[in-house]
Amino acid sequence: MPVLDNKFCYDKLMQNLGEVLQKHNMTLPTNSYMLDITYINSYIPGESKDYGIEELFWDENSNLGRLLHWPIIGSTIRPPGDNTVIKFVIKEYMERSIDRLDLKLPSLHHLLTTEYADVSLIIYTHCEAGVDRTGEVSGAYYMQFLNVTFENAVKVDNSIINRDMYVDSRNELQWYCYYLKFVKGVKNLVCV
Repeated sequence: MPVLDNKFCYDKLMQNLGEVLQKHNMTLPTNSYMLDITYINSYIPGESKDYGIEELFWDENSNLGRLLHWPIIGSTIRPPGDNTVIKFVIKEYMERSIDRLDLKLPSLHHLLTTEYADVSLIIYTHCEAGVDRTGEVSGAYYMQFLNVTFENAVKVDNSIINRDMYVDSRNELQWYCYYLKFVKGVKNLVCV
């Protein structure tokens, strides 16, 4: 969350992005527009304040980009161990999930694969810490569009943060794996 001292730190964020790109022999485009996708939950007191600061920044700086609010909470419910039960409930589970990864992932993929003629689009996604909810969405993207297994998606997130992904985010990622397998027909996907 790029909020420090009650300020959205756009300049610092852009500086950090430039430094990361430089390490990979790339440069930050000069003519860019940022799409800031936040996974924070505006109903949580600490996050509500940060969200308000972030929202105000983009309202006042719409020439630099815009904000999309995609709250992510994960799931306290772990998928059952019985594939027959999962096959029976997975479509309804996904349609009732607050996170709605089934809707967000195709939208994110479209944003990432669309060419913009006049400007370079920077897509910045985050939660408060950038690891669990962001890891949930990133892991779901890896599985759906990059053919990464559930196990490897979790390993990537865990290696980035040097700890296990929070159970709620891991549960929702696992539910999404079953959705990809049983509803979308992704072959050879192991979800345990």
